[in-house]
Amino acid sequence: MPLSEMDLAVRAFQDRGRPVRLGPWRRQVLLRSSAPTRMAMSLVPPIGWSPGFLCPVRAGSPEELLEQVRATAPAVIRADLAAVAEQQALPDWARQLPDDASLRHELYDGLGRLYAALMDPFWERLSRQFTVDRTVRTRQLLTGGVECLLAQANPQWMRWKPPVLEIRMPNGVGHDLRLEGQGIVLVPSVFGVRSIVDNGPREQPTVTYPVRQEQPLDRLTAFAPESVPPPPRGPWRRCWAGPGRSC
Repeated sequence: MPLSEMDLAVRAFQDRGRPVRLGPWRRQVLLRSSAPTRMAMSLVPPIGWSPGFLCPVRAGSPEELLEQVRATAPAVIRADLAAVAEQQALPDWARQLPDDASLRHELYDGLGRLYAALMDPFWERLSRQFTVDRTVRTRQLLTGGVECLLAQANPQWMRWKPPVLEIRMPNGVGHDLRLEGQGIVLVPSVFGVRSIVDNGPREQPTVTYPVRQEQPLDRLTAFAPESVPPPPRGPWRRCWAGPGRSC
């Protein structure tokens, strides 16, 4: 769910926490930032609510999902912004978004650029961490069942008390998810530390949780800059030098 992960990446970028782990990534992203990316970022605060249409919790390729975002009906945008405005202030320009097609185009352009800056250069490394986490969670499920999986997914912020999944959200709000036989979609996140619940109009609610890595060093080096190969040297030639001579 790449746009869901981007929502968490935007929040992590702004809150300035975890400097050792995310510092190199933030510096690389700053080099790629622009006015359109900052426009999109202004709708996703470090802690708080973001409009649901902007970063949907949905599987698919980034290109497919960004096209779906572009096709969002103005009525949906208006409803999402109104829901956010009940909780926190929005940028002044956001009020015009449902009725201004050119403004929406500018926002969507910024969203695409934001993905290219925050996520695209690192997606291969992110995918490797998702694969490792999937292996860990499958082992927990096979050895201890669903109870073991839910208990260990994010024990600091999420607690399983059948049939209720108790979750402490980043904004300090507690959320009791009463499953009672209903399934949930667990969404691993590299950037998210706490769990976030999306209990919108779908068959199953989604719950994010931080990925688990078997090697702690992986968490510190995941966003380190790629090593740069040395510049090419001139044509190689064989040389022999006797005492006091050099090539």
